Amino acid sequence: MLKKKSSINQANTIIREHVYSVYEEISATYRRGFAWRSIARKLPGVSSHSIILDAGCGSGVHSLDLAGREACVVALDVSHNMLTRLVKQAKKRLLSESIDCLVGDMRFLPFRDYVFSHVIAIASIHHIPFNEERKRAIKEFCRVLKKNGVLLVSVWSLLQPRQFLAALKTWLARRSFEFGDAFVPWLKRGEKLERFYHLFTHNELKNLILSCHNLKILR
Repeated sequence: MLKKKSSINQANTIIREHVYSVYEEISATYRRGFAWRSIARKLPGVSSHSIILDAGCGSGVHSLDLAGREACVVALDVSHNMLTRLVKQAKKRLLSESIDCLVGDMRFLPFRDYVFSHVIAIASIHHIPFNEERKRAIKEFCRVLKKNGVLLVSVWSLLQPRQFLAALKTWLARRSFEFGDAFVPWLKRGEKLERFYHLFTHNELKNLILSCHNLKILR
């Protein structure tokens, strides 16, 4: 039990110092890459009856796309400043009534069971340290997802040469808790801000998803 508490506390510290603090700092200039932007557009079964959780929504690119498809979206992120950007964009696009923004932690979702038709976690769960903590998030996704609902998860791959090198450097510097952990720099006005990532192999992501027995992998 002490070990479990310790991992939660360590995870909270890393998220606070190397996820929350960094994204609060870079929110004004952060841009999500085009490859990520296209993923949510392929989400099946989206309609005006859909209620979608965007977990780790960041600046809300996917929330805006899904709201534009007439879905109701709950956009959740640890960064207040990122959500502030989303609120402004939603107003500009006349989508405010379709998007609710909430500061929160995807490991501890403040929602009742079986409420969402879809849950998406695009380039977000890899910011959680420790496999047990990532499992906690997946189990929360399962809990709030309706029967026959759709979960979409995407992460950074360990097998990309640049990412593998970052993970190897982190491991050799003895800063890793698990192999695949990496601290990826973001330069802002000459200051280097380090973001935490856990980089995945295909099998590792598959096993993480299947740790929730209610899920079936479609692709």
